[in-house]
Amino acid sequence: MTCKGCGLCCKVWIVKGKDFKLAGMRKNFIKTIKFEDCYYSMFESECKHLRGNRCMVYDRRPEQCKKFPEGKEMLAVWKLLNPDCGMI
Repeated sequence: MTCKGCGLCCKVWIVKGKDFKLAGMRKNFIKTIKFEDCYYSMFESECKHLRGNRCMVYDRRPEQCKKFPEGKEMLAVWKLLNPDCGMI
């Protein structure tokens, strides 16, 4: 696995489900996919520590960033949402 440096993993938020009633979430909606029997929705949500496509706090980034994509389910979902990612 080799990161291509696209930064998408730091620019989106993936949520399990598809019924979002909050206007703010609808505004940033990108797409929804179905994986097995669940829906996953992707929203724009750029990390405040991202400059261009580079993490400014990489050496002290949060655990969720270090573990991305965590688990077989999230890895499979990420492959469907971003098939060009070099980390999958």
